[in-house]
Amino acid sequence: MKLIVLAIAWFGCPLTVALAAETSVSPEIVTAPRLSSFSRRSGGWPHSTTTNASQVVNSQDWWTRWEDTEGLHGRYEGSPALTIRGSVKADRTLLLWDGIPLNLGDGFGPSELLVPHEVITSTRVFKGPASVFYGRSALGGVVLGESQVLPRPRSQLTAGSFDTSAFSYLVPWRTDQSQHQASMLLHKTRGDFPFSMTSNSREGVRDHNQSEMQRYTLLGQSTRGSLTIEHRLLYARKKGEYPGRIDQPETGFTPASGTLDRQSGLGSLRLSQNLNAHQFWSWTGAVLRADLRSDLATPLATDSRTDRFFQEFFFEDLVGGEWKYSLSVDHTVDEFSASYFSEPKFHNGEIDSGLSFEIPLGPTLIAQPALRYLDEYRRGLVAFGLFQKDLFGDRWITFGQGFRPPSLTDRFCNNAFCSGNRNLRPEQGEQIEIGFASAPQTTTPAEHQFQYGLSVFQMTHRDYFAFTNVGAQTQTINQGRAQIFGADGFAEIRRGALLARFGLSHLDGENLSDRSRLVLVPEWSGTWRLQRTTPHTSSYVQLRYWGSYLDQRDTSSPVLELGKAWFADLGWQWRHRAWALELSARNLFDQPLERRAGYPDPQQEWTVSLSHQN
Repeated sequence: MKLIVLAIAWFGCPLTVALAAETSVSPEIVTAPRLSSFSRRSGGWPHSTTTNASQVVNSQDWWTRWEDTEGLHGRYEGSPALTIRGSVKADRTLLLWDGIPLNLGDGFGPSELLVPHEVITSTRVFKGPASVFYGRSALGGVVLGESQVLPRPRSQLTAGSFDTSAFSYLVPWRTDQSQHQASMLLHKTRGDFPFSMTSNSREGVRDHNQSEMQRYTLLGQSTRGSLTIEHRLLYARKKGEYPGRIDQPETGFTPASGTLDRQSGLGSLRLSQNLNAHQFWSWTGAVLRADLRSDLATPLATDSRTDRFFQEFFFEDLVGGEWKYSLSVDHTVDEFSASYFSEPKFHNGEIDSGLSFEIPLGPTLIAQPALRYLDEYRRGLVAFGLFQKDLFGDRWITFGQGFRPPSLTDRFCNNAFCSGNRNLRPEQGEQIEIGFASAPQTTTPAEHQFQYGLSVFQMTHRDYFAFTNVGAQTQTINQGRAQIFGADGFAEIRRGALLARFGLSHLDGENLSDRSRLVLVPEWSGTWRLQRTTPHTSSYVQLRYWGSYLDQRDTSSPVLELGKAWFADLGWQWRHRAWALELSARNLFDQPLERRAGYPDPQQEWTVSLSHQN
């Protein structure tokens, strides 16, 4: 409640000034709100956009290198996952590729094989509960990867630490009414990197983590009159050894080693059409599959398969040239099967519908109320945003809700290993945020600009999934409530070819059920980056700080704080015509890091990449 009162008081003052000075705003701004859009669904909601300026193709890079996006962190060791503002768990941050949700019904989050980072050209990040706009699994936020057909073919060869190598090749082609692009990625690593673990003061060489991966994608877009047709096809396979946990000094490597063979595929079709200057509709259908096979030496899992069919209908209309509303209906069907369950297959289907309005309140001010109805759980979610954008920058107040449904095994498993719970409620979350970001200083020379921003937020999560013993079985239950208060901020100075950027995040959490502090919420994390760019070269030096990291260990293990270390990085890139050469060195002073307890990341790393674009 205090944050709500502060938001109204802080935000209302500049709004009053802006509206009172309306007559002094230039005609170009008066005619309509100049609001950037994260997507058609969320309208003017605040977001961060990252362009893939670097051409290095490395799977671990994509999951862990988010220093320029405050509040977003990733891990690769153990199981790849992204976490926004302490959301943790793989399935609490929704990951999309060109609008296709990649989080499957098994509860493990998106498979890394379904994330084609080699063709993703930009990434948009929506912080905080976003299920009102994007549906299930957006409890902590949304990461939207966007791809586009390149103007020319591109080939790339990459080598790095621990005998890591990668090769990718992208081939675009165009006709009068269509454009297409085929790509191939081959990635191999021997692993066996040295490690130093903060959780148990153990050192050694990490083994049992070699792998080979191959991925093929096909993008396409064509027009038939006013109808636009888009398709996405993907197939990927990864073979290697399980990177098991390292957190018992007496054994050194647990649970055991074993081989894995993962395969994933995706196919989607999207039809869209502008009916007139004010109306737009689209339909998207997608089929996804993820298979995992492992040998009997691996006690964690044997064979499993996850399937999903997803379709959505979206309609948008501009009423009277001012009000805009959008309607969406999502239909999801999930299936999961595993050889270690007696049931042949778990199945579930659900329908969600959403409605959103964009209401202009002034020449630079807009309000956006929205709601979503969950048919299976017979309940609704709401969101509300108030946004202002003028010559001085952006200001916003937002309130949003999110949910994460129970996995198929949580709900339906019923055998000697676990007891299902059909009455599980979705995990729920709410967030209120106030923030501002300054506009580029267009009144000064282009070679000297200063930008800054700050957002303060409070999140409440409840009905977290926990485990309890029921006789000789384990059952999932809804339990617990937590509250997180935090802030993200940045300052950026650009002068000619030189760019200096400073970013900082802070989180402070409390378990409201027992009034204890969430000791694993990352207290502080930040980066300082100095970059120089010329027509043919660019170089940077970067300092990073990790605070504690929110993750859950086994209930039998002690709770530990991870991170709390400084890191230094260097990078250099040379470009000439169609060629580009990039060198990078990460963690120069070899600081230990565990983004997930028991799974140490590689410490000191280096990468060299050579690419050519015809």
